[in-house]
Amino acid sequence: FSAAQIAGTDFPIYITAFGQTPNDPVCGVIESYTGPKDLKFWFDHVNPGSGSIAPTIDANGIPAVEASAANQPVAFTNGQAAVTGKYKDVGRIQVSVKDDSQPHPDLPNGIRGATAGLVVKPYQFALSNFEDGAGSPNPAAVDANGGAFVAAGETFSITVSALDAEGDITPNYGQESIAETVALTTTLVAPLAGDNPPLAGGFGAFVNGQASGTNFNWPEVGIITLTPSVGDGDYLGAGDVAGAASGNVGRFYAHHFTTALNTPTFATSCASGSFTYIGEVFNYSNAPVITTTARALAGEIAENYAGGFFKIDSSSLTAPLYTSTPATLDTGGLPAGDPIIAETGAGTGTLTFGSGTGLFYTRGTEEAPFDADIRLSIDVADTDGAAATNPVEFGTAGGILFDSGAEMRYGRGRLLNAYGSELVNLTVPFRTEYFVNAATGFVPNVDDSCTAPVSLSFVAFTDNLAAGETCVFDTGAPGSSGAGCAAPGPLALRYRAPPLGGDFNLHLQAPGDTNDGSTTIRADVPDWLEFDWDSASPGLEDPVGTAVFGIFSGSDRRIYIRELY
Repeated sequence: FSAAQIAGTDFPIYITAFGQTPNDPVCGVIESYTGPKDLKFWFDHVNPGSGSIAPTIDANGIPAVEASAANQPVAFTNGQAAVTGKYKDVGRIQVSVKDDSQPHPDLPNGIRGATAGLVVKPYQFALSNFEDGAGSPNPAAVDANGGAFVAAGETFSITVSALDAEGDITPNYGQESIAETVALTTTLVAPLAGDNPPLAGGFGAFVNGQASGTNFNWPEVGIITLTPSVGDGDYLGAGDVAGAASGNVGRFYAHHFTTALNTPTFATSCASGSFTYIGEVFNYSNAPVITTTARALAGEIAENYAGGFFKIDSSSLTAPLYTSTPATLDTGGLPAGDPIIAETGAGTGTLTFGSGTGLFYTRGTEEAPFDADIRLSIDVADTDGAAATNPVEFGTAGGILFDSGAEMRYGRGRLLNAYGSELVNLTVPFRTEYFVNAATGFVPNVDDSCTAPVSLSFVAFTDNLAAGETCVFDTGAPGSSGAGCAAPGPLALRYRAPPLGGDFNLHLQAPGDTNDGSTTIRADVPDWLEFDWDSASPGLEDPVGTAVFGIFSGSDRRIYIRELY
């Protein structure tokens, strides 16, 4: 036989009567051996050495024992004949034949012959029973929206059957003296241009032409097909068997995520002073970013976790959780839909957090300065249930950093009353302060060179002082104060906003002779610098102060510089 035969397929066996005759002493074809003959056929299992299926000759089964061989009619023409063999199993066999119908003294066991050992190999392999570890069947997804099968790297089971050309199992496969096996080759269905690592795991021992493997795993995300073939590519020296590709296997999904965190920072509101006022809004100067990497069970990067196979979305994430010491952090300004999710390819993605309109510490009663300790956490998972080691947290050691200092100060803007001659420019103390402690109270905030803008207004006039008779030395009208004189004031007397060392450098122009009286000045400070100046009225107020021009005051309790007493 020039090639192996295929199980379940007819193949010819040619028989030639060969030898000498009384009329022809030269060994050759005995052409006189012609017409119908009764021949007996039997066979031997060469490898494996036994089996349960017998080959057939001209559709008649033949035994594995010579003594059980029965006559079969075979028509010879000039010493030659052909019969049709078929073997619905696999292995190496040998077919023997004899004609013992006319015994001869030199051939007491009849005329005999045998084939050389011939290899019959499977027609194909068939795969079935794709199941996950819980026994659920393979959903055979067609795209990234299809049902999930197992996570990348998790085990699943497959059964393989060695079949003949008529679809029947060949029970001798895997029983050879060196047992033949089956290997599986993966073909990537989706994503089309993705990573296609080899399948891990293998089949157990074959029993009756079938074997199962329960430890198969594929360390990627996507959908594949599997093609079976002879394990060593050469069945009993007769070459490979091309099995039929399976249907779609998967969808395989990410097993878990690893995460990498950047170092985010909040912007200190007053960077030059290394502090932020309590109640003052602050934002990120460097936003928090989580980089996720999809992994298989053993840690391999699942590079196909991209496109439609990227399954992290807003529905799979918990809401970001901010915790703080103290617990008065207001997060109402955070953006909806935080974090922003971006697929970055090769199994990675980013979750970027924003601060929206900003965060701030709620301002209540006076409190001593403190360093903000703010932490941000979130549970990272996708819609398939793959998760990181959660929660993923920023600021675990002392809170998220501030770029120029995390100190929070309870502040206020303060205007003091001022008194002087109507002929002399008047200095009105106006500064920012912060609360130190109950014993010390408020002190000037000499670190404040940031508070701006703060506009001023004159809200009342008394006696001989009328609107327009005094103004703020500034760069002109209205200037940064909002109440500047028409002409720019002397440089040393000009209003400063923001302040320098907490001092706004407020000077009022002298109203002139006969313009004695007073005016009330109101400073429109930011909310976080308002204070309960009027304890009789609930709530916080802008600071106000009284500027009095003239030698005499309206109250005997006041003493003015240069006043006679």
